[in-house]
Amino acid sequence: MYEARTPLRAAALFAAAALFAAALVSCGDMFGPPDRPARCGSPSCGCGRCPSPDCRCLDAQACGGCGCGGGGLCSFADCVCAPAHDCSGCDCGGGGGCPAADCACAPAAVCCGAFSCGCDGCDAAGCGCRGVGGFVRVAGGSFPMGYCPTGRHVTPVRTVTISTFYMGRFAVTQGEWYDATGENPSHFQGAAITPGVNWRNLPVENVSWLDAVAFANAKSVRAGLEPAYAIDGGTAAWDRGSNGFRLPTEAEWEFAARGGTVCGGGFVFPGSDDHLEVGWHGANAYQGRIQEVGLLMPNALGLYDMAGNVVEWVYDRRSPYPDHDETDPSGWQHGNLRAARSAPASGYHGYSRTVVRTFLNPENRSLTIGFRLARPADMPAEGNP
Repeated sequence: MYEARTPLRAAALFAAAALFAAALVSCGDMFGPPDRPARCGSPSCGCGRCPSPDCRCLDAQACGGCGCGGGGLCSFADCVCAPAHDCSGCDCGGGGGCPAADCACAPAAVCCGAFSCGCDGCDAAGCGCRGVGGFVRVAGGSFPMGYCPTGRHVTPVRTVTISTFYMGRFAVTQGEWYDATGENPSHFQGAAITPGVNWRNLPVENVSWLDAVAFANAKSVRAGLEPAYAIDGGTAAWDRGSNGFRLPTEAEWEFAARGGTVCGGGFVFPGSDDHLEVGWHGANAYQGRIQEVGLLMPNALGLYDMAGNVVEWVYDRRSPYPDHDETDPSGWQHGNLRAARSAPASGYHGYSRTVVRTFLNPENRSLTIGFRLARPADMPAEGNP
């Protein structure tokens, strides 16, 4: 069997789903078998929290405990020493910013020290990346698609091989959408958002699948890239040879959410066994409202909010999993419904397990649905064309 949800009609639908929590908790159990990766924050990490088997550092801690020679702070990637607001130690020529683990020079960026977030704007308090774009390279590899560490698999589980690609660090934000279109279709704006929240950093929502692919094409044109989709009325055909922005496939999304080859899918949710660390749900999102991107812990690849904030459109049409291995699958070529992943801030956290599938009418617009973008592997290294 495969697990799926029908189109989302209202936040009440997700609240009602809590009644079925007992049926889903097996894959949301925070206590996995003894051979699972170390719990985040355990002493074995040496420095901060560990979302991947190799215990990579995540918190802003002194790098001495991570073998960085005692200076600077730990970045998300490999505990690289990154002196706060001083890029001289990054060989960036003394100026600009050092946004990545390899300290690539980026004059437009703010060097966030502990986080080395790679974005053009960071909040002053936690120095967490905000919704200004940026992409993460997801190295290709193979994984057991549909496998859940605690046994609630989406079957048939089979080996899927994914080619290297780039994934958006965040869901597309309202600020990105507004800057590109001059409009904001989102429900959560104005009086509908919590006081003090910056609407520009909220994920854009209330967009259909067709809206999302049209946005991807427009972004490609502005960047001088080849549009990924040939849009004809209510359909859109994907040109796989395009170098433009696009929606990730369902397999790419799951592979990236699991942590790609870095993490290997050791957690129930994207980046942790504790859903409160990595996603927004009814338990931690005020009145079920969506939250600014990048406030919670990322997964092992540095991808944020894949465990819950908005449901995210992906490319594929609805289709059952085949019983054979595949390479770069993209679902059936015909069908009415499109796939989506993750869960809304108004919903039950069990829906945000890495393997859970959702199928929706591509014309559906809802305050719970947004998207993030992907790009092929020939993307410039800085990730912000």
